[in-house]
Amino acid sequence: SFFAALASTAALFRFYLWVENTPGLGWRERGAWRDSALAAGEWWRVLTALTLHADAPHVLGNLFWMLGLLAVLGAEIGAGAAWAAMVFAGALGNAVMIALAPEGHSALGASTMVFGLLGILSAVRTWHSWRRRRRGAARRRRPSRRRRGCRRARSRASRASRR
Repeated sequence: SFFAALASTAALFRFYLWVENTPGLGWRERGAWRDSALAAGEWWRVLTALTLHADAPHVLGNLFWMLGLLAVLGAEIGAGAAWAAMVFAGALGNAVMIALAPEGHSALGASTMVFGLLGILSAVRTWHSWRRRRRGAARRRRPSRRRRGCRRARSRASRASRR
């Protein structure tokens, strides 16, 4: 899953370099998150904004955190599921921003995907921890058959010795 995360971050960085070094492309104008464009029906901007960045430190910071979190989440739930969850969380975050952002707001970057990864990883780890504790509590409450048999034998022996 680390190599899948590495490939994803490398592809996003390569895309960033292509967008920055291709004159006249206009990708930023056509793909950045803008509330007015989304209100006009340009729904794809919730996804395209995830691939655009303001400058090199912006993209490198996002890629650094994305690589680490995606690798860990990929180890937990699988590389494909982690990648799909990351993209879905980023798009969902951008879609929710339609209702919450002030008028005239615009945004770009993979930060929503990174925050989504952090939230999903926290939820998965909490779920695993909760299930482990719950299974452990169930084991402590219910003795094994062998231990139950020993208790019965001891209780019979103690009753017999009292007679």
